[in-house]
Amino acid sequence: MKYPNDPDQIATEMQEVLLNEAAPEIGIFWLIGGEVITFSVLARDAESYAGFRDSPHDHINAWPSVQKTYPAVRGKEYDEVPRGRVTYTDSSGRYQVLMPPELIGDKNMRRAIASEFSLPIAKSDFVGDEHYAL
Repeated sequence: MKYPNDPDQIATEMQEVLLNEAAPEIGIFWLIGGEVITFSVLARDAESYAGFRDSPHDHINAWPSVQKTYPAVRGKEYDEVPRGRVTYTDSSGRYQVLMPPELIGDKNMRRAIASEFSLPIAKSDFVGDEHYAL
């Protein structure tokens, strides 16, 4: 492994590492047994359509993978388990966390979702969406 000697190069490489570690993501999620299960992409890498960024993941197609990993949800349909989606709007520079209206008041759940997606809380809106209602 080659180690850089140039302080500017070291600083640049460290900044890149930090940016990659904290880079916000967008995608879909389920809430299972207190855990946030995500299928996501980096927000900066997602294609923008009409100023709106969303991941290519969808709940229906990702569900079989979740069922294989989490036996507690086997035999359930994808929409019988709390789920949601994180998107990004270019014009406002804000993230939208769409989730079950029944869970919108749970601060710990909101923090867990924000943490899993590396979302900046100050730039994130948590929205109870009837599409994700239980």
